[in-house]
Amino acid sequence: MHLNKVIGLLVISISTWASGLQAQGNSPVIFTYQGHPVTLDEFEYQYLKNKRIGEQKITAADIDEYLDLYIKFKLKYEDAKDKGMDTLRDYRMELAGYRNQLARNYLYDKEVTDELIQEAYDRLRWEIKAAHILVSVGPDASPKDTLEAYNKLKLALDKIKSQESTFDQMAMQISDDPGSKDNGGDLGYFTALQLVYPFENVAYRTENGQVSGIFRTQFGYHIIKVLDKRVNKGDIKVKHIMLRVGHNAQATNETVEKNVRDIYAKIMSKESTFEKMAYAYSEDYNSKYQGGEMDFMNVTQFVGDPVKQNWLDRAFAISKDSGICEPFRTTMGWHILMRVRTRPIGQFEQMRSSLRNQVRGDMRAQKSVDALVAKVNSENNYTAYSNSYAALLNSLDSNFTKGTFKKSQLPSYAKKTINTVPVRGNVFNQPNVSQTPLVDLVLFKIGDENHNVGEFADYLEKHNKTVYGSSDEALQRMYDQWMNEVCVNFQDKHLEEKSVEFRNIYQEYSEGILMFYRKKEMVWDKANSDSAGLANYFGQHREEYKWGDRFFCDVYFCSSEDLMNKVAKQVKKKMNPDSIKKFHNAVKPLSVDYKIGKYEVNDNYLFADKKLLEDLFANPKNRKKNKILLMGNYGSDWIVVKVNEFIPGSLKELNETRGPVTAKYEEFLEEAWTKTLQSKYQVVVNQEVVDNLKKKLVNSQ
Repeated sequence: MHLNKVIGLLVISISTWASGLQAQGNSPVIFTYQGHPVTLDEFEYQYLKNKRIGEQKITAADIDEYLDLYIKFKLKYEDAKDKGMDTLRDYRMELAGYRNQLARNYLYDKEVTDELIQEAYDRLRWEIKAAHILVSVGPDASPKDTLEAYNKLKLALDKIKSQESTFDQMAMQISDDPGSKDNGGDLGYFTALQLVYPFENVAYRTENGQVSGIFRTQFGYHIIKVLDKRVNKGDIKVKHIMLRVGHNAQATNETVEKNVRDIYAKIMSKESTFEKMAYAYSEDYNSKYQGGEMDFMNVTQFVGDPVKQNWLDRAFAISKDSGICEPFRTTMGWHILMRVRTRPIGQFEQMRSSLRNQVRGDMRAQKSVDALVAKVNSENNYTAYSNSYAALLNSLDSNFTKGTFKKSQLPSYAKKTINTVPVRGNVFNQPNVSQTPLVDLVLFKIGDENHNVGEFADYLEKHNKTVYGSSDEALQRMYDQWMNEVCVNFQDKHLEEKSVEFRNIYQEYSEGILMFYRKKEMVWDKANSDSAGLANYFGQHREEYKWGDRFFCDVYFCSSEDLMNKVAKQVKKKMNPDSIKKFHNAVKPLSVDYKIGKYEVNDNYLFADKKLLEDLFANPKNRKKNKILLMGNYGSDWIVVKVNEFIPGSLKELNETRGPVTAKYEEFLEEAWTKTLQSKYQVVVNQEVVDNLKKKLVNSQ
């Protein structure tokens, strides 16, 4: 529909005026509504976003049609604002929640995040088997405890290197990881995004068969020995039969082994099926009643559990779908596995979105946050005041190390200052430190925001915990966390200025949801509550809602011709449809089904071959009441029809077509509402900008 044909829309096109009209920035205005400008950039973004480029060619008429729709959208949005709906609590809460969710995608450094996603995918293609030795030491441990832990592991590493002891012997002697210690530190196979990031980094950077150097995580000091590296096998779905050993007096290993081999023999000889044997005998109660079938699984589910990883290796060793392995024993009992199917690791583009979410929920995301903070600081003239920090550091007492710090405990003014430079960036000394109240001392400045000691003290009070090591290092760590949080919040507050993409998406949602609230009030709620209006609309358009000729009938679906004949005889004897179905299905499950309803010739509700209804309607003799018809074979079914009544075409009652009528009434209400808005609000279209856009998009194909 061309814009100049829309009734009631005021279109003013004065090219000499319009060509000079510009919105804020460099994008020209394509139209205004009630004085509010809509830029070409905004319109083109929305048009291309909603247009499936490549599926159909862009035409000038298509652009006109979308312009018409977009103007109407803006008018409804303006109407919602005029009614004060943008001040509603529900709207503001929903919008704030959406903005927080959307902003998370922009509060990371995109380049670093993309690198982390690619790194994670590259690593996911491999599985690593490794053993490790852990000597525990907390992140806040004292220098003495930290050194003792390091030296303990250094001594063990020296013994391994000199071959005085083996890796697994040292793991069993000194490792503080109870889950792997008794296995010589063996963690089994793992892949990316399973273990803490520093551990993963060392594991993937250590050559097969080699022992790493000492490294630290939040758990303490580690060394790793890489035992194997192999291509990630992906996921596998299996069916499982398990017989337990030792859970009662009869379940000896010999008895259970004999039973499981008997089951295996019956399956392989086709005397029975895997599913029936699982249902009858398996003691894996999570899969027994599904014929032994389990969900997809992979190595990531069994990290640190060599027994289950060995079980999984047996599954992957089955060479083809429907293949069955010989019975094997684990500590859980005896097992038989059938491979259902495998699923390789997905392609990068398939996994990108899920990997992004995993990366952002993982500690490696800190690299991206650090990069963002550095970028934000660089772009916004970040300045730190080292003497303010020193004043705070020297004003803290033992409450800080005890974890009982309160902001109110700080002195009014700084006790003394020392020459400490604890923060990165442009560093200066703040003048008049001793004359300024301590809580008002500025710690750093970013953009036009000052962040002072009092603000940091609030953060400390909220997050303070017992310090076991250096108080200087603990304060520095918390300061860095707070500073990062402040800088990320600064970026969040300025996202609309910083990111065109964010601004477009957020604007689209905020306007769309507000228009939704108004449309709900003006269209959907009215259509559902205005019964008189709906009835009046139906009365004016009743000729549009008609039944065609219909058969009211019972339709029986039988699995064979013989059953069709038997069912027809039972119908003739006036046997109840449910009774007929139960009678035959007791002998052979799923052999008979039925449906009862009123059907037009083109109905899909019967879920049968469409030729069945065509044949039923084709013969006028079929219309006789209580007639029983053996229709014959349709697809995989043999059909019996009992005709209860033939109903000639007639006008529908409202209760027979309420859904379609309501939908049309909603269209009527929306059209009336739109016409009112077109009369109420002035729209000015910059036709020159529209024409230039048409030339650009149509000619670019």
